[in-house]
Amino acid sequence: MESTDTIKFFQSFVAQMVEIGGINLPRSIATKLGRNLGDLYRKKGVGDYKEALESMFRGMGGKTRKFEQDEHGFTILIEYPREFCPIGGGHKPQRFEIFTEAICRPYAIGFLSAFLPRTKIRMKFLNCVLKEVGKTCSIVARIEKTG
Repeated sequence: MESTDTIKFFQSFVAQMVEIGGINLPRSIATKLGRNLGDLYRKKGVGDYKEALESMFRGMGGKTRKFEQDEHGFTILIEYPREFCPIGGGHKPQRFEIFTEAICRPYAIGFLSAFLPRTKIRMKFLNCVLKEVGKTCSIVARIEKTG
């Protein structure tokens, strides 16, 4: 099976999950899977969320081009080798919202929660391969202590 066929299957699967169970079904699964990966990274000795994020994006074929951190959170810019998102496929703006809301945001928040306990994490996607023409994904995360 070619990678484009795999992506098409995945996209169809996500769409069916949303149709059957609403957006919360894939969102819940993505959050749990992200948390599981974060826990696995911690068990393997990765304690820094920046290092973990960069490794996770590298595993998807991306390269961190920018990582800026301040007391409120961080901004990260990931570049992929071509105009193709490993999660959502090629440029299709109509997919942006469903994939960011059902997969990307909850997965990343679940992942980060393994490194940032007792925090609320909010994410905004400033740039996305699905939404804009290009090879980059730019994410702003705001982190607030909750306890």
